[in-house]
Amino acid sequence: MAMNRTEAYDLSLFDTQPITGTAVPKPRREAPVPAGNVIHLPEQEVHRRAHRRRSPMRTLGFLTALLGMLTIVTMMIFNQVQLNELTNSINQAEKALGEQQSIYVQLQMTAQDGKSMTDVEKYAEQALGMKPISEGQITYIALNDSDSGEVLHDAGQGNWWDQVVRFLSGLLS
Repeated sequence: MAMNRTEAYDLSLFDTQPITGTAVPKPRREAPVPAGNVIHLPEQEVHRRAHRRRSPMRTLGFLTALLGMLTIVTMMIFNQVQLNELTNSINQAEKALGEQQSIYVQLQMTAQDGKSMTDVEKYAEQALGMKPISEGQITYIALNDSDSGEVLHDAGQGNWWDQVVRFLSGLLS
């Protein structure tokens, strides 16, 4: 929007001739300002503007809320670290399991690679010099008829503790 005012170029506004018709009011001075620009307030004003102390309960509530938030943040960080460690240990265990399964498959393949019972018998006879069992290798031992055992007390009754145990086991069965 263009301004059509020309006061900025009107040099007559800067003339020192007195302007007639309007009187400029003088500024009012209320009270002289003392040296050093220090203003003394009345006693009531000082107390009204004084910094009020916070309530101890309000401060305690704020600190409790702050402590609660810090505890929650700390627990979240701690849980994330534990979760990360558990994930790493699970990955390592899965890797070890895969390796062990691979070794198991290799051993199974090696065991089934022609290791039949006849192959084992041939290896035992040829490489180790073993023979199948024969009748001449069996030795029988005869015991004397005089060896015998004697029972010193009657097992039917037993002592009082055996009777209690027998009674309780009868209830449970």
